[in-house]
Amino acid sequence: MPRESIIVKYAGVTTNVKIADVLYIESNNKKVIIHTRTADVACYGKLAIFEDNNSLFRCHRCYIVNMRHVVRFSANTIDLINGQTALMSRRRYAEFAKAYERYLAGQHCTMDNEE
Repeated sequence: MPRESIIVKYAGVTTNVKIADVLYIESNNKKVIIHTRTADVACYGKLAIFEDNNSLFRCHRCYIVNMRHVVRFSANTIDLINGQTALMSRRRYAEFAKAYERYLAGQHCTMDNEE
């Protein structure tokens, strides 16, 4: 069963971050920043520890996005509900497109075909 929250410890502060609130997660060297609807939460670690959730997808070596908050995507970028953009790896585009379609199907949404 997927986790519903992430416990983050940084600078002597422990924060419980709900997965549903996570927009995206980015990594810069060993520092990880979890971007949520209300705040950014930093910690040290690897992105790999966040990949075991059905709604989180690693779209680039430096980014994991929460599919719940994706507005649109292309071969290069993913636009999120807050107006921010995450990078899309060319190698992961096809896999993301399939995963996003499965995610939407699980949410009882439909995707229209392009004209």
